[in-house]
Amino acid sequence: MRDGQSIGARQLATTLRIYASTVNDAQVRAALRKVNRQRVLLADVNHRELVRQAIELGIDPSRLPPHALDRVGREVAFDRLAREGLSPFMRRAADYIDGVGARMERLERAGRATALQVALRQPIPSQVDCGNCNNEKAQVDNAMATMTVACAAAAFVPPMVVVCEAASATYLTFQIAYAICLAVVQLCEAYYH
Repeated sequence: MRDGQSIGARQLATTLRIYASTVNDAQVRAALRKVNRQRVLLADVNHRELVRQAIELGIDPSRLPPHALDRVGREVAFDRLAREGLSPFMRRAADYIDGVGARMERLERAGRATALQVALRQPIPSQVDCGNCNNEKAQVDNAMATMTVACAAAAFVPPMVVVCEAASATYLTFQIAYAICLAVVQLCEAYYH
């Protein structure tokens, strides 16, 4: 996917769905009922661990945005995790990635996949007239808040470590999709301007 091939997006979405099926949502909800909500909401993210996972997945760690204390986003993520668990969020991410794969496939059919592959190797572009990636950025922010809550809870409830890993993988998946979107926008800008 990172190399601009739609089959990679399809494979990533499938892998994410399989990963989601291993998450015990009842256990996630029970663990979140036991933790001190305020401590979880204020906890820091282990950035080194996230960088390690990014490298393992072939993502350039310099593309990861800095962590910020988004209290409102974390509260929403905590409430959603406490209500649903993590697997519905992961399945929604997989559905979204399938949509990214469809857009990439259209570029492949139009003979523009090589340009996308080149664009994906460039620095992240700024917003341009060919559209924007605001929706993708919102997904990344939402995934970051969810990951932050899951990983903070893992510091207090050790069985949540596997949930933290799953949430981190989901966040990194959205980060890849965001990079693809930005590359597509950059490609559009280069094509039409």
